[in-house]
Amino acid sequence: YVEVNMNSAALVWPLFNSLQASGLDFSVWKRYNFTPECFNLATFKVQHGQKSYSLRPELIESTYWLYKATRNPRYLDDGREMLASLQLARCTCRYCHISDVEFHQHEDHMESFFLPET
Repeated sequence: YVEVNMNSAALVWPLFNSLQASGLDFSVWKRYNFTPECFNLATFKVQHGQKSYSLRPELIESTYWLYKATRNPRYLDDGREMLASLQLARCTCRYCHISDVEFHQHEDHMESFFLPET
């Protein structure tokens, strides 16, 4: 999915290869300890109304596969850091959906995919 100008067909956003994109995703994770539903790369801010993190494991999983493919220890370090920051989503008897990544506000539910996919 790429945004383009409807008149000129020029790309609005730059393209990143898979190794560059993981660095961008992880920089967002480091900033908030989670990845929000929508993040604006141009302003480097969370999109208004898209501040939640519903315990999606895709970035952690992708980091694992990048390590397996490249054997770059950076991906192991990134993965450890992401798993450690998930403790911020820990509630009394489970992990909680984060309604606001900037303030780490918990919401009283956990997506069913979180445990089997993480």
